[in-house]
Amino acid sequence: VLELVHLLKTKQITFVNLTKIFLMRLKRYNHALEAVISYMEDLAYKQAKEAYCLLEQGVYLGFRHGIPYGLKDIISVPHYKTTWGSTTFKDQVLDIEAWVYKRLRSARAVLIVKLVTGSLAYDDIWFGGRTPNQWNFDELYLAAFAIGSETAGSMTYPAGRCGVTSLRPTFGTAGRSGVMSISESLDNKLGPFCRNVMDCAVVLDAVRGRDPDDLSSREILIEDPFSIDIRKLTVGYLEDADMEVVSTLYLLLLH
Repeated sequence: VLELVHLLKTKQITFVNLTKIFLMRLKRYNHALEAVISYMEDLAYKQAKEAYCLLEQGVYLGFRHGIPYGLKDIISVPHYKTTWGSTTFKDQVLDIEAWVYKRLRSARAVLIVKLVTGSLAYDDIWFGGRTPNQWNFDELYLAAFAIGSETAGSMTYPAGRCGVTSLRPTFGTAGRSGVMSISESLDNKLGPFCRNVMDCAVVLDAVRGRDPDDLSSREILIEDPFSIDIRKLTVGYLEDADMEVVSTLYLLLLH
């Protein structure tokens, strides 16, 4: 994200061309990956042009400004389908603007696609097929990115298998209005899928906060990660944890 921000601000690439590159790439590979439910080209180009016009006027709204992203298709956007991955709801259009979409729209991020979710946010089967791990087509994992959700592993499992970074935030960090509800006691934690941890922090900072339509949401501040003394942290892990990760964390804490 930070590299793309630099390219946009220094005019090495235009907002519209960056959006076009991502849409073309998705279309090129989606026949194999089955990761996209809905392309949102009209909206994407409109938002890209608006983001550019603001920058030309001297208004810059932070690291999300002009950056393309996708939403898991349990998150509603007015005038576009929100299918929940289900055959029953594959033509459903909800006149609801989800909180996380409002926040990213306000930050002038550019929504380009709605991404696959398993039917009713469960497992890896949806009404159009099954979405594989892009590195190993014998593995069937949800291949979502950008803003996803988790009730019991829907972010951590695919991120771990597909080689990207996800951030499963504390319950209540991001408002859930406009998102398909699963369980009141163990419901969606909304968070980002990105290339790296810094990107996740940039995105989470945009979507966090008190959602007036979600009583469980809270105004949770994010500390500057570079101001934290990691040597004072305690790391807990289960017996079946990846010991390579545990060893890396141990070495970081020592130094």
